Amino acid sequence: MKKILLLPVFLIIVIFIFIRPNNPPQSPSGFPSAELEDKQIVFPKNPKTAFDPSDQPPVVPGKIIVEGPYERIHIVGENAFNGVFDPSIEYDNKEVGWMVYSSVNTPSPGDNWVVQAEIAKSEDNGKTWTKVRSINPVEYDTVKISGIDSKGHWNKETNALLYDPEDPDTQKRWKLFSHRIFSPENKKGNNPFYSVISYLTAPSPGGPWSKERYLFGSSKSQVPDLAEIQVDKLDNELSGVIVVTEPGPIAYNGVIYISMNVFSNTLKDVILLSSKNHGENWTYVDTTISRHEAEKLGYDSFDHSGLVQIDNKIYLFAAPKREKGVQDGTFIFKFTNIEKGLLEKEDGKLKVYTHLKPGSLANPPIGESEYHEQNTGGGVIFPDIILKDAPKIFQIFNTGYKLDAPRS
Repeated sequence: MKKILLLPVFLIIVIFIFIRPNNPPQSPSGFPSAELEDKQIVFPKNPKTAFDPSDQPPVVPGKIIVEGPYERIHIVGENAFNGVFDPSIEYDNKEVGWMVYSSVNTPSPGDNWVVQAEIAKSEDNGKTWTKVRSINPVEYDTVKISGIDSKGHWNKETNALLYDPEDPDTQKRWKLFSHRIFSPENKKGNNPFYSVISYLTAPSPGGPWSKERYLFGSSKSQVPDLAEIQVDKLDNELSGVIVVTEPGPIAYNGVIYISMNVFSNTLKDVILLSSKNHGENWTYVDTTISRHEAEKLGYDSFDHSGLVQIDNKIYLFAAPKREKGVQDGTFIFKFTNIEKGLLEKEDGKLKVYTHLKPGSLANPPIGESEYHEQNTGGGVIFPDIILKDAPKIFQIFNTGYKLDAPRS
């Protein structure tokens, strides 16, 4: 699905991305607002100007403030037409880094994004990355939506890689979680109600990878019988959940924990699930960031969550989100007890350990970040949308920030 960059195609793509006011581009990992509307990020009509200065984010005291400019990561061997997004990294027992990411392509101007999971490796602690292969490709399909046949494709987004070295089944020690979401031909964007979080396993990052299992979903979605586990039935607190997305797994003390976002007309929360048998069965731990906790910090909600271990401490990465889907970088929180899903608080609010700010307000602010303590060559990885670089607007950056490391 690579594209040859011809000048006429380039001009059409630029016009499509920048000028169409009725159908602004959406982040491949973007998600509906609290009302679950089919709009995810409000892009400026003029990409050369910043957002309205009056729409500044609230000031939240953080222990560390990290600001750009950041260094763009160019993945050797990857030439996705619209760029790359959604990084997720792990390191194996030989200190080789592995990064799963989303490649984003547009088959022709005006078409929906085509998004699939790729994997790259690094042998210099994240300074450079080289593409290895695709591991969860897009699938074209015809499905029934509201009783009507709908042609389209299944995107594989917000992919999350997990290394579980204690799994007794050596064929399943590498795990991949993907948001499998249907993108109909006759409608802009994805259909969030027609989606699940899927799950694949492999003996090594290079594969072979197993067949996709449809792991997490909701009985209230348009595909209630597709997923093995209906999250809205795990606990009464989750009974209103309609859609689940943004998986963020970690293996810690023999238990797999996974954070994820849940949505309904009233819920916009980050929750935590756990598995004590390496992903076969799952239980609800707690809601780690509720809408109420987000409002205490001056935000509407949090999304794009992920879990990171440094020594024996577990951190939660999450993107603070304001109205209209605008994200204010990444906040990093610290767990006081992950078994109970408890984050550290200060003065009755969640304590912000670090705030990584967006690279530039001249672009739609984005928040999802990723880190591994062995990724010393690149530090925290931060994706961003750079409109001036169309058509390759989706990009990944090294911030150079090393969690818990002293700043120079």
